[in-house]
Amino acid sequence: FRAGMAMNLVEEDRAYPYYDTYGGFADYGSYSFNKNWYPSVYGTINYIIPVPGLQKVVVSAGYLPLVDYTYNYLEEVGYPYSTPESIKDKIIGYNSIESEGRLNQIPLGLSMIPMKNLSVGIQVAVLQGEIKQKTQILPQEDIAEYEEIYSDSTSFSTLNNMPIVTTLGLNYAINEHLLLGLSGRMPFKAEYETKVDWVD
Repeated sequence: FRAGMAMNLVEEDRAYPYYDTYGGFADYGSYSFNKNWYPSVYGTINYIIPVPGLQKVVVSAGYLPLVDYTYNYLEEVGYPYSTPESIKDKIIGYNSIESEGRLNQIPLGLSMIPMKNLSVGIQVAVLQGEIKQKTQILPQEDIAEYEEIYSDSTSFSTLNNMPIVTTLGLNYAINEHLLLGLSGRMPFKAEYETKVDWVD
């Protein structure tokens, strides 16, 4: 039995270029910076089957993440605003995106060692999962004249089919210090049905 947790760090810095009055590049100005950690869990169960003539036959099953759609994004919404002292954007609200969901594998695998130094395996996995994404534009509460920028929608995407993913692999030990490995995944199609709810 094997289980664990993985942590994925997504660091995003969005910027636009600045140019001087002669058209030359000066620098980049950052308008949004987001840094978030996203956890995921996995687990597998392996069972060794004694088979005459083969060194080791292993059957495995588990729960493994394939694609993670978890994502959070926050960006200030600015409006050109100038004073006698400076010209800068006035913050009138925020763009917000919150996405959650994963495409997970429920695999069944078989591996064996048919001859010395060579191991081969096959895995067939069923995919399952769904995606939820909430997109908002939230005006500043103390700036009533910009209430019209408000927007709020939530989308729900669910699998409309049952994708099957087949993976083949082999390892060959050339010597005690060098191992050659090859693997390949058959193509598959994941079809989603998406519904969107709008909040007025």
